[in-house]
Amino acid sequence: ALFKATYTRGGIFFNSTHMADLRAMQCTEQDDDDYPPVIVQESNPPVAQCGIQESPKPRVYISHAEESVRFVRNLLNIMQTRLGYQRREIFSLEEDSIGGLNVAQNIIKLVESCDKMILVVSKNYTTSHWTAYEMGTILQKARISNADVIPVISDDGSTKADVPDELSLLVSLHANDQRFTRKLEQSLEYTSNN
Repeated sequence: ALFKATYTRGGIFFNSTHMADLRAMQCTEQDDDDYPPVIVQESNPPVAQCGIQESPKPRVYISHAEESVRFVRNLLNIMQTRLGYQRREIFSLEEDSIGGLNVAQNIIKLVESCDKMILVVSKNYTTSHWTAYEMGTILQKARISNADVIPVISDDGSTKADVPDELSLLVSLHANDQRFTRKLEQSLEYTSNN
């Protein structure tokens, strides 16, 4: 079947190897030379049906210090149960490192594969060599590819004062805010291209 993809405000992010990377899709069976054809094959789940809007979640990388493991588990739970994320859409160095690669290679590979970056700010976030390396890699990706960086202040007593200078111009979400889940959802849904 031949379908047409229409571009919406914010655009369609189409990766020919992953149909799940489509941000929005409208189908028509009419030939229209204004839009390039998209061939939807049965082997590319999910198969777009006419009249159905595909709205996949962005891939999210979570950077955090070792002390924030409990908080990150709670964050994963919120993202999965309340925001509808699948575990395969959320990545972290601890959970998703590839054997045989060194730590720096794993960080680069994971960060490059994600659209959104959550940095869990805690009192000791920048004291670790590897979290500092993660932050540098994330900020470099943000500059090059316009990836979104979301600082989240942990519930461990950390404050805005604990946010690294490199992130000080970004609005931080605070885990103790009663509206945290709603703000996180808005931040994850927002794209820099809007």
